[in-house]
Amino acid sequence: MKTRYLLAALPFAFTLACSEVEEDETIPESVAQAFEKMYPDAQEVEWEKEEDIWEAEFMENAHEVSAEFTAAGGWIESETTLQRNEVPAPVVQAVLAKYPNAEFLEFEEVRGVEFMAYEVEFSFEGEEMEILISGSGVILESEEENESEEEQEQEDEEA
Repeated sequence: MKTRYLLAALPFAFTLACSEVEEDETIPESVAQAFEKMYPDAQEVEWEKEEDIWEAEFMENAHEVSAEFTAAGGWIESETTLQRNEVPAPVVQAVLAKYPNAEFLEFEEVRGVEFMAYEVEFSFEGEEMEILISGSGVILESEEENESEEEQEQEDEEA
């Protein structure tokens, strides 16, 4: 029985040894266990740590995925790169309705504990843009909104 657990853990241990985490840092056991439970088929895993957030970048089922965890092993969110045909039609339709003739560059499914949306990167009139949109086609956040908020903040600071 112990041999079975050891054999199951070997690929994961090898993956951890090949990470981008500094040599003197060890991925917390709670993070490693949470990751293994959520992504047992993960391949080519690379770990990064920023402040108290552990991020794994890996391949799963021919998709690039990144998953973030707290140091206690709590899952924060995951982003999975998708092909256009894997994205719900309302997402594509909503982008094209607001940005006719947009050229799609990348789609990602973004999942959190209490949300799921799509991040769409595209080119429109010579500019690269990115928006966050619900599966039903509601635009939740766009670069235009962020730029407008930043410009307003700068104006407020100058006043």
